[in-house]
Amino acid sequence: MNKQESYIYGLLITDGSMYLDSRNRGKVTLEVTEKDRDIVEKLVTIVPNSYIHKRERDTNFKKNYKSVIFANYQLEFRQFLIECGFPAIEKQ
Repeated sequence: MNKQESYIYGLLITDGSMYLDSRNRGKVTLEVTEKDRDIVEKLVTIVPNSYIHKRERDTNFKKNYKSVIFANYQLEFRQFLIECGFPAIEKQ
C-alpha cells in the first residue's frame, strides 16, 4: 500500500463505513460536515467511479445539519479495502 492509499484507508476506517449485500453489491461511504467538503472532493478525484451526495437533516444537536457524503459502489474498491483488513457490515 502506498502513502496515498494508506491515508485513504485510515480516513475510511476511522470515519467511514462499508456495507456488503448479496450478489457482490455494496458500498463504501464517508459522511462529513459541509465545512469539510474539500476532503470528499479530493477523495472523488483520487478514487475512480466515486460520487458526492449532499444531505440535510435535523439532528439532536443541530437543525438543518448539512453534510457531504463520499460514496463508492465498486466491488474492486471494496475488495481492496477488505484485503487490507477493513471491517464490513453485512446486510441481514
